[in-house]
Amino acid sequence: PHCAVQVARRLLAVCTAHCFDDFPVAEPNLAGALGQEALTALLKVLGFPLALAKSVPPAEVNKFLGVVTVFSRLWARGEICMYVTEERRQKIMEEMRRVRVAGTLTQAEAASLCGKLG
Repeated sequence: PHCAVQVARRLLAVCTAHCFDDFPVAEPNLAGALGQEALTALLKVLGFPLALAKSVPPAEVNKFLGVVTVFSRLWARGEICMYVTEERRQKIMEEMRRVRVAGTLTQAEAASLCGKLG
């Protein structure tokens, strides 16, 4: 998936990432589904067909894994706003409290926290 994302970004100009088998595409609704369609076609060619049932149409506000992307000020001010939902923030804080109380964490837990905070 990592290589496919790099190809989509560099050759197809798709604003995307991946988290296991999820591939969010951050694009405002005015772009239609061009980025999603390009990524879907690329992944199919590479042998990684996507589950189209999980596909979400482009919108002014998109939420993925507890992160909200807001495109409403893109054309007026050239701004894209991103923020973490309160639910995600609370889950991460609880995980960090648990680590502090335990006084230790495994390599897998450290990697998970790094991914959530990065």
